[in-house]
Amino acid sequence: MSGVALDKCSLLSLCIESIFWGLLLCLCMITVFLLLQKKSSIRKYVPRLVLVTLMFILCTMHVGLDFARVSNAFFEFSSQGPISYLENMTDTLYRFKYGVLFVQIFLGDLLIISRSFVLWNKNYYVVLGPTIMAVGTLVAAGGALHAMSDSPSNLTFDQQVQMWITASYTLALATKTTCLFLVMFRVRQIHSTITANVNRHVTVYTLMVVLVESGLAALLAAMILLITFVSRLNAHVIMCDVLSPITGLTVTAIVLGMTTKLSTPNPPASPTRPNWNRYSMPRSPVTPSRTKGWSDFDDDAAATSPKSPTMSRPESLYHLNQSTGTLNMAIVI
Repeated sequence: MSGVALDKCSLLSLCIESIFWGLLLCLCMITVFLLLQKKSSIRKYVPRLVLVTLMFILCTMHVGLDFARVSNAFFEFSSQGPISYLENMTDTLYRFKYGVLFVQIFLGDLLIISRSFVLWNKNYYVVLGPTIMAVGTLVAAGGALHAMSDSPSNLTFDQQVQMWITASYTLALATKTTCLFLVMFRVRQIHSTITANVNRHVTVYTLMVVLVESGLAALLAAMILLITFVSRLNAHVIMCDVLSPITGLTVTAIVLGMTTKLSTPNPPASPTRPNWNRYSMPRSPVTPSRTKGWSDFDDDAAATSPKSPTMSRPESLYHLNQSTGTLNMAIVI
């Protein structure tokens, strides 16, 4: 092992993780507040509320376990040296912390897979591979935890333990990468179909929404974690601790986008659906408020506002902004 000492890495990772945890707390409060405002359709948003709350609880547990381990290393077990305690993977807190992290990774991957499933018209074959890899990540994580408890060396880089942990990190990275390409390819496919008729471009804002929803931040963190772990660098401790709040931030950001109608919506029922021109120019008779307003894309407003027979709910991935002449992400789930 090379690089910064393990005890210094543990202190630095705790500080960085606490900062990200604070950001997650603010984002969770905003998301929960907005979810509780959906009183007319609260049952629809209960799964999202449960997911955000569970992810925040797991992240808080991870931070608490890190704090307990650092406290034990520098105070309770200071006589034997903090590094020897931090390297001891048979410690209950050590294994529990890794278990919490892998549960977070699994839940985050499931959410991203579900969004890919929706974008691909609920095609089970498309998400079959990522789902198998996500389950494989959880199985490999279980093998790693079992190997930790039975390892005779008590070291993180024990050969058997490293094999299981590397497999879990690799499968998690493969799952996130596959979902990223699935989302990007599907967005590009639908965009090409639409722009062939309306001759418009996608805004940078749309691209940012897609990257957030595809879990790019968690993907990059998982990639750095895998590289540092395989290289046997103590910096993997920092990335391992930071990955927990980043996963929570990714999941919460996706749920927030879905709640505020800023995420990618359901695509058309058929990729070859004819008459795309109905998205390029509203047809009369349409009132100005329904032409420029977003009430058509709001589930709560749709329940109380009358629908024009010539204006069906748009299902396209994009919406034409007539004032700017650009295609924006349609604000609809």
